[in-house]
Amino acid sequence: MTVPGIILHVPHSSAEVPAEVRSQLLLEDDDLARELRLMTDWHTDELFALPPAEAVTVRFPVSRLVVDPERFEDPEAEGMEAVGMGAVYTRTSQGLFLRDEAEATHEREALVARYYRPHHAALEAATSAALAAHGRCLIVDCHSFPSLPLPYEFKVSADRWKVVHRPAVCIGTDTTLPPNAPFAHPGMHTPLWLRERAAIAFGEMLARWPGGAGKAVAGIAFDRPFGGALVPLPYLGNDRRVQAVMIELRRDLYMDEETGGRLPGFAGCAAAVQMALRRICA
Repeated sequence: MTVPGIILHVPHSSAEVPAEVRSQLLLEDDDLARELRLMTDWHTDELFALPPAEAVTVRFPVSRLVVDPERFEDPEAEGMEAVGMGAVYTRTSQGLFLRDEAEATHEREALVARYYRPHHAALEAATSAALAAHGRCLIVDCHSFPSLPLPYEFKVSADRWKVVHRPAVCIGTDTTLPPNAPFAHPGMHTPLWLRERAAIAFGEMLARWPGGAGKAVAGIAFDRPFGGALVPLPYLGNDRRVQAVMIELRRDLYMDEETGGRLPGFAGCAAAVQMALRRICA
C-alpha cells in the first residue's frame, strides 16, 4: 500500500476525560461539561475526513483539557503558559482554576508521558514515512473555533479587532524563518503557493456552502483569529520538505454551539470541506 504524502492532524476533536484525570480537575460536572462544549473542536474528525489511501489521519484521543498537543512541551517556549493554558492547563477559557497549580506541577510529567509524547511520536513517524515515500509532506492542521470569542483570547492577543472580527474560515500559516535569513521572509513551512491554493479552495467552498451564504459571508482570513500551523519539532525551521497549513472553520457553519449537535445539513458541510481539502492536496 502506498504511503500518502498528506497528513491530517486533528488535535482537539475529542471530549474524553479519563476517570483518573477527572479527579484532578476542580470543576463541578456541569461546569466541566460547559468548558468541554466551549473548548472542543466538535466534529472536526468527521469534517476533515479523507480515506486512508488519500491521507494519514493523526487524531489526539483525549480532550485538550487533559493535555493539549498543540502546545510546546517546554513551558519556556510556550506563550500560552502565561494564561495557564500551556500543555497542561491550570486555567479554563474563562480564567477559572481548572487544576490546582501545585498539584499540576507533579501531575504534568505523567500526563505528558502518557498522552502528549506518544501523539507527537505518531505524528513524527507519519511525517518521516511521507518524506521517505514522496520526498515531501503536507500537514493540514484541522480545527474549528467558536463564533464568539472566549475571554482568554483577549488576554493573549494585543489586537482586539483580530479577536472580535471572526471569518468563516481561518487559514493559519507558519511564520518560522529559515536559518540565517538575510531579509524578511514568509514562513518556510507555508509557501506562498500553499497559502494561495488554500484561499482559493476554501473561498470556492464558501461560495457554495450547504448551510447558506448568510453564515459564510465573513469569508476567509489568514491567521485570524488564530495563527500558525503545526510542524513536528524535529523538522521545524530546518526542513522545507515539510509543509503545513492550519484550517479552522467557524463552528456556527456546521453545528449548534449551544448543544454541540450537528446542523441538519452536516453531511453536505463535511463533503464540501473534504472537496476543498482535495483541491489543496491535488
